[in-house]
Amino acid sequence: YFAVRDKKMGFEKWIPSLIAGIVLAVLGAAMLLFVRKAEAVVAVFTGIGFILTSILNIVTLILK
Repeated sequence: YFAVRDKKMGFEKWIPSLIAGIVLAVLGAAMLLFVRKAEAVVAVFTGIGFILTSILNIVTLILK
């Protein structure tokens, strides 16, 4: 949705949003198919999300 909206609004960098949406859709489908492994997957993705958010916050502070 966000990629399509950004493209319609004329933003040049809409492709990363499209890629993220596709990756998240695939990961969501995988979690539905492998329900027993979903707990570990959620834990790993939550950890990765925390790490990436922290790194992006640090980079933002440095570049500000």
